[in-house]
Amino acid sequence: MNKREIFNFYCKFLLGLNLIKLKLTNSRAPLMANLIITNRCNLECFYCYVDVFNPDRQHLNLQEKRVINRDNLIELVDTLYNRGCRLIVLLGGEPLMFKEIGEIIRYIKSKKMVCEIITNGYLAERYLDELSLCDSVCVSLDGEKEGNDLNRGEGSFQKAVDAILLLLKHNIPVRVKAVLTHNNKNSLEFLSSFAKEKGVLLTVSVAATYDDRDYHQKDKWLEEYSKKHFFNDMLKRKKEGVPIGYSTAALDYMKNWPYDEDFIVKNDKSNHTKDFDLLRCKRKDNSLFVDADGEMYPCAFKWGKDSKNVFEDGFDAAWEQMPKHDCYSCGSLPDADITMMLNFKLENIINAVKFYTIKK
Repeated sequence: MNKREIFNFYCKFLLGLNLIKLKLTNSRAPLMANLIITNRCNLECFYCYVDVFNPDRQHLNLQEKRVINRDNLIELVDTLYNRGCRLIVLLGGEPLMFKEIGEIIRYIKSKKMVCEIITNGYLAERYLDELSLCDSVCVSLDGEKEGNDLNRGEGSFQKAVDAILLLLKHNIPVRVKAVLTHNNKNSLEFLSSFAKEKGVLLTVSVAATYDDRDYHQKDKWLEEYSKKHFFNDMLKRKKEGVPIGYSTAALDYMKNWPYDEDFIVKNDKSNHTKDFDLLRCKRKDNSLFVDADGEMYPCAFKWGKDSKNVFEDGFDAAWEQMPKHDCYSCGSLPDADITMMLNFKLENIINAVKFYTIKK
């Protein structure tokens, strides 16, 4: 191991210690933070939950709210660290379009925190030195060229593949994140073969829809038939040795989920009418998202709803608003997987470690 790998291993060790502390004290603390540092993006993925291109948000015309101010971001990292956060995921938009991205990554790592960045790969070569400091670089790739480019924009397939190969060449931990729609519904075979061949972790989810959005590909969501077979297919591939990033337990749980994937069970379970043992989501207790405008949310399903602003209302007010979201459990695979990890399920902890480990 080189010095960078030893240091990042130590950061992961500190993350693990804080996870143990949360388990022992059963306390509310933001162990994990997803920071959308900019809503700007050089692509236009039609399913984007960050809602970058929604005309209803453009009327605000607040350019300063499309990118978190550098000083505010540094202060937010300090606050998160002081509250117990030890893992920050930088995303967007396209986070590499944030002009001080290198400074932010270095600052996060100076506090001995685990840092992951999620990128479309277009600017990977320009920021290779900065990316080499990260514990993981997640590259968005939705499958073969045709389906990927229909989802994400012409030319995005080759840019993503080139970025993955470049990162691997420089021994930088990589994982692949894919979103399934009608456009790329047959891409699991390609993605599985690619992940296995290149030795990168693969996470795949079904695109979520939002009733208040205006989508430019209104008829390209994944069909219900395909959704029902998605989890069985993922479980089969995981058992065949494909490096699927989700645990078997989470995939089994979601395979048996009795409602639509976007159905949210209320806190009082008054709308829970099926014979199914629910997993209480821990997003509101130990994880958070902060949008580029400062609004804090527990997850993508709660985007744009009942939030407070970390810069206007203060971090504590925004954090204390989180438990007020009326949700107990939902049909989100990533959220179920993270909840199991936060509940100290061994398989999920092992999977979490793999997120930030180079596969040899």
